[in-house]
Amino acid sequence: MRIKGIIIIFIICIGSSITSIMKNENLKDNDSKISLIQNQNDFILNSEIFIEINDDQDFIDLAFDGSGTEENPYLIKDLIITSNYDIAISIANTTKYFKIQNCTITTANLGIRIVDISPSTAIIYNNKLSDNSEYSIWLTNALGSEIINNTCTLCNRYGIWIEHCDDSIINGNNVTNGGYRFSGHGVWAFISYVVEDNFVNGKPLGYFKQQDNITIDDDTYGQLHFIACNNLTVRNQILEDTTMGIVVYHSPLAQLYNNTCNNNGWGINIATESPYSIIENNTCSNNYYFGIGMNYVSSNTTIRNNTIEGNLDRGIGLTRISHTDVYNNTIKNNLVGIKLSISSYNSIFSNNIESNTEYGIYLRTDSNLNEIYHNILINNNLLGQSQAYDECFSNKWYEETLNQGNYWSDWTGTGIYEIDGITNAFDPCPTFPYSDFPECSYSPTTPTASSPPPTLKLLGFTIGMFSISIIILFISFVKMKRK
Repeated sequence: MRIKGIIIIFIICIGSSITSIMKNENLKDNDSKISLIQNQNDFILNSEIFIEINDDQDFIDLAFDGSGTEENPYLIKDLIITSNYDIAISIANTTKYFKIQNCTITTANLGIRIVDISPSTAIIYNNKLSDNSEYSIWLTNALGSEIINNTCTLCNRYGIWIEHCDDSIINGNNVTNGGYRFSGHGVWAFISYVVEDNFVNGKPLGYFKQQDNITIDDDTYGQLHFIACNNLTVRNQILEDTTMGIVVYHSPLAQLYNNTCNNNGWGINIATESPYSIIENNTCSNNYYFGIGMNYVSSNTTIRNNTIEGNLDRGIGLTRISHTDVYNNTIKNNLVGIKLSISSYNSIFSNNIESNTEYGIYLRTDSNLNEIYHNILINNNLLGQSQAYDECFSNKWYEETLNQGNYWSDWTGTGIYEIDGITNAFDPCPTFPYSDFPECSYSPTTPTASSPPPTLKLLGFTIGMFSISIIILFISFVKMKRK
């Protein structure tokens, strides 16, 4: 019985270890999703709301005019809300028809918020919102809503955000010091939006969908969205003080040249099935999040000769990207210079990466088989030990044919340059900035392309030890029985 008890306890301990490992791996896999959600909702508010409606009964309790029918909707109108409420008007979980019109809202953190309502029941018309520190108007899961003739000024970051609101109408709105953001479940959600006659900072909002062979080469628009387009060229635009300068969604063969996208939420964003794009000679600086962002299967793209400085998050961020070349860019004074997540088979070379607060180059979460070489890295991550980070496998921090790595301002002058991260990556052939590469005869033996990540190695080791221990305990048990 004593031996059986030991075996049971041992099995429980090993099982707990395996469970813990798998939980940690799941947390790691979900980390980028969690970060994305936090970025989208960092305005979450917990304090005072001027008007809060959480069900149909609240319309009656607050004695609004109307009966909640399509012909006679509840009316929230002619209000002047100037106090510093977190949210001025919040409506959620309703099925009745309502209309918010002719209201003036200033200094609220978020002006009008509409969440989880029945389709085609909301009209937001002819309101004036100003000095809202986060969003002026935000709708999510409000299908078929109408947002018409509203004026949003001094928006700080966002004017109007429409999220998962298929078939909604966004017409005749005017946003300054902010812009428009659209989200949805798949490309057809974006196509279903009716977006016409809207303005951003005194210029038209360009919302192009299902158009081919587009060329825009004069400074006409205040913000540009391309949805399910093909073969588009955008040149010489000045897109500043808005939500996103240029958004390319589900649109292959996008060519973006000589554009200025400064002081926005995002500078340029290429997303979801938009391969074979070229991003060249653009300036993307002082944006709240990314200078240039690419995500979700936008492969075979070239990012070159851009100036990317002073962005509060990443200079260049690639998520789920492959076979993309990033070279000859100037990337300075961002939080992180270049960051890859779940992105493999990319080449990062000949970039000038300088004075970024954290890492100059950051490879995380299954970003494998990338090549990084001939980059000049100066004074990045001054509070840390290395200017780069790599938690993945089979990335080459040098050019294999020439045996030349990267230029590091903090290299000791001899030996390898060590990269931070759990995989103990290194540049085997480093040199100082603007110096010749010393002779390097590095011949790698490990890691190989088939090297498993550390979690799988640890899991395999644990299972192996578990099997061996069971065999040893079984043999001991048999011997004791024989005695």
